[in-house]
Amino acid sequence: MTPLLNRALFQLGLELKRLPTFDTDDASLLYYRGLVELIADVPGDIVECGVGNGKSLFLLGLLTEGGKHTRRVWGFDSFEGLPPAQPEDEKASKQPIRKVRAKKTTRSEAHLRWMILRYRLRPRRRISRRQLQQRFVFVKGLSPATFSTYAGGPIALLHLNLHRYQAHRECLEYFEPKVADGGVVVCDRYRGFKSIGATRAVDDYYGGPPPGFRKSEHARGWFLVKGAS
Repeated sequence: MTPLLNRALFQLGLELKRLPTFDTDDASLLYYRGLVELIADVPGDIVECGVGNGKSLFLLGLLTEGGKHTRRVWGFDSFEGLPPAQPEDEKASKQPIRKVRAKKTTRSEAHLRWMILRYRLRPRRRISRRQLQQRFVFVKGLSPATFSTYAGGPIALLHLNLHRYQAHRECLEYFEPKVADGGVVVCDRYRGFKSIGATRAVDDYYGGPPPGFRKSEHARGWFLVKGAS
């Protein structure tokens, strides 16, 4: 497979390079498994804003398959990469920060579906085409106009994988009130050096650092359990 051919396929939303297989001690797997365990008794769907390369959707979908509650997995994304930075995304000082680059992201819904079908969890666990069709819903757009397509009930887990302030704030304003008591709100980019806007959006929404917000021991993400003291 030449780099030129692979680049051409990627522009069409395809890749032939080998996709990762997750091991049982993989940090990402341990991270999402811990989050899923927190919502074991909480009814509701999973909503992810910012799907990246589909890894988290794959793991969240696989880990909630056959659980106590039937859950749909929703993914919202622009499929157009990062929007331009706004003033809220910049540091208060004049010292420049490293540019945020959107790498290894899906370019379309079709590309996202293709990626999810090809991930594996050892030894042979995967998402089937039937599961993908029945449980997963993908929506193009990160704005209140597209959020209104959400047809689920309460949300058990809200996963924000975003860099920019505006997208973070709008996702929180629309979806956080729908998170059930005992449900989990996850912000992967909170306090990230290159994601100033993500931290500001979370702190602005909650009126300061959210009480009970804590960092995962397995990954960079921060999360809180809604309603927990």
